[in-house]
Amino acid sequence: MKFSFFAVVAATLTLGITAPASAANLLMCKVSNAGASRGWISDKIVIAYEEGRKDVLVFDRVISNYGSESAVGKVETDNAKRTTFVWEVKVTDSKRQHATMQYRLTFLKKNHGLRLTVNPLGYRGDVTGKGICTPTVS
Repeated sequence: MKFSFFAVVAATLTLGITAPASAANLLMCKVSNAGASRGWISDKIVIAYEEGRKDVLVFDRVISNYGSESAVGKVETDNAKRTTFVWEVKVTDSKRQHATMQYRLTFLKKNHGLRLTVNPLGYRGDVTGKGICTPTVS
């Protein structure tokens, strides 16, 4: 990817979100029910991608809490109604249990709504989120 996000990462992770210098699409998402997610959903998520490419970068507090600046994900579905992004975050909880959290965020183009599902691979109990995304092109 040819994004120049590293100048933006610190601002993004502290949620003073600004757009990077390169030409990219950004979704700046606010999750309205993140507090009910047991800490697995950040209240703000930024997804950066280029039109026509499958790879994306995702920034949020969950990713930064587990030692990364961003997660690499992909566009799973993109059509006139919605775009669905998927990514994974490897975590270790307070009991030293390791898990891979699989995230699936669907952006609804008509009303800018989002639906988010977090699935801890190998464990029971999906967590869901909803909210709104503001698309930005820089």
